Amino acid sequence: MAKKRKKAGKVVQMHQSPENYIRTRARNLPLHECLITEKWEEAGMASVLIARKHSNGNITLGFYLVDTYCLGVKDTFYQFNIPEMEYEQLKEKFLGNENFEACEYVLAHNVVYGAYEYAEDYGFSPHKDFTKVTQYMLEADDEKTDLIDIEFGRDGNPCLFAEIGKEPVNAVKILERTAGPGNYTIIYVDEEGYGFEETDEFEDKDPLSRNAGEQLELFGDEFPRKKTIDANNLIRETKDIQNTKGNTSSLKKEKTILEDKKETGEWRKLFELMIEIKELQPWTWMYEDEIFAIRDPDTNKTVFVSVMGELGEHISIAAYMGDEGIYGFWSLQEAAPNITEEMFMEIPQLQASFENRSMLHPRDLARIKKLGLKFRGKSSWPMIRSFRPGYFPWFPESWERKFMIHVLEQTIIMAKRLKEDPDLFEKYNDGEFLIRIPDTGTEVINWQDSVIQVPPPSPRAIHYGINIEDMEELKSLPLTDITFETDLVFLPSVVEEKGINPYYSYLLMIIDPESGMIIGNEILIPVPSLEEMWKTVPQHLVNTLIRTGNRPKELHVQSELIAGLIEQLAGDLGIDLQLKDRLKALESAKKEFLKFMGQV
Repeated sequence: MAKKRKKAGKVVQMHQSPENYIRTRARNLPLHECLITEKWEEAGMASVLIARKHSNGNITLGFYLVDTYCLGVKDTFYQFNIPEMEYEQLKEKFLGNENFEACEYVLAHNVVYGAYEYAEDYGFSPHKDFTKVTQYMLEADDEKTDLIDIEFGRDGNPCLFAEIGKEPVNAVKILERTAGPGNYTIIYVDEEGYGFEETDEFEDKDPLSRNAGEQLELFGDEFPRKKTIDANNLIRETKDIQNTKGNTSSLKKEKTILEDKKETGEWRKLFELMIEIKELQPWTWMYEDEIFAIRDPDTNKTVFVSVMGELGEHISIAAYMGDEGIYGFWSLQEAAPNITEEMFMEIPQLQASFENRSMLHPRDLARIKKLGLKFRGKSSWPMIRSFRPGYFPWFPESWERKFMIHVLEQTIIMAKRLKEDPDLFEKYNDGEFLIRIPDTGTEVINWQDSVIQVPPPSPRAIHYGINIEDMEELKSLPLTDITFETDLVFLPSVVEEKGINPYYSYLLMIIDPESGMIIGNEILIPVPSLEEMWKTVPQHLVNTLIRTGNRPKELHVQSELIAGLIEQLAGDLGIDLQLKDRLKALESAKKEFLKFMGQV
């Protein structure tokens, strides 16, 4: 018997909102035209129009008012799927008072995104509709679009337009914080967009009383609309000159703000090497477990270099410090895919990575800008960090920067060698590594191959002290049938204190598994080091047990580190210390605590 055919269902066309269409499909529409105001570089303001054409002949456009001197994308709007005649009328209405010229898309893209990024560097956000809708009229800001060298700001600093009589209080507060006092200019303009310059000719006049004709006569044709000189800035500059002549302390202050010549040279070299590595793309043929070692010619320290990025997720050159670093790396490999943030952060290493712009610190962006370098796109921004156990990855010290220069130089050499000889590392046994040894006996360092064996690091011998009176008090308490669970919990939030590199804190938790009650909750900090923090664990444990008034029969721990720290203490107190694979009550309490702190 023939099978019955199912009746075909009716296809219903679901109409997208204009916003959703632009966000998801506008980039697939062909470009119709790109327009930009003439002399936008001189004016410090650019109006940009991007128009795309639908298959039905209609136009969808994005309009952007761009402040290239300071505020970035000040305004933006879009029109969706309008007839071409209406589009031409709209152009005449909105653009009729300004002189526009056709431009290549790449220029429009660089003006909008470049101004947006420049403003973001100084703490200013774009118009809300840019991030919600109109940025999707532009192509994605990645390496597919060429980068054009455009100067933003004026004379190297932000320059803010303000209407005469209306002080830009909030913007000035932001610039004071991000650019610094004296490192920005304010231009006061009237409703017509004209400003004034303080000169001897007008010293006896109130500048606010001058009319536009006087201002135009003063500036002449060479000074364009909305490009004026701030009188307040002239006064500041005059005072700076006077102070410099009579006060050497101001010179010292300026010197402390600028990076010294040596440090700037180190960063320039690091970024140049990272640019070369990005072009080389060694991660396309190197695996992260193909590791070689480098010995630092200055400190004699050894690092083990891994090139990461074969999966395209995180591109970086990691230099693991000493035996602790390389065995920490192997521990990560064995723990995958159950790697925790704590495990990674406690491996000493230097790392040069390629990140999205949003991952960089303002200091990174300021340094890149100062060096005159430009980057754009996902995973294209160089970032170099020092990982110290217990601390948030932070800017490397001078010796680390110099060492990292050697690391990146040797990585380029070794990557090229491995590409020519894929079996380069196969000759070495487990625990053996090819190491690059510097010959410092010559004026120019000569690097030679050698072999190094790296046995597992010896167990740490952590010596600690406990108050004798506290121990006697705890020993005097009765030994009960109570069992406690305890562990040191890594808190993922970053703590910042003046004069100290940002660090993570830890929580010493003691739980009663019967009731689930938290018996002890002690915040510990890894300052000056993790080892110094670990030394305090036994004393904190003693203090907590004294407060409970109980000497438990058993202590259950999950960490071998904690077990090693309190083993002697537990023996002296007659407590049965047991190492467990899992502490269910403590895990539950930890989860609730982190949830309460907003960290999960």
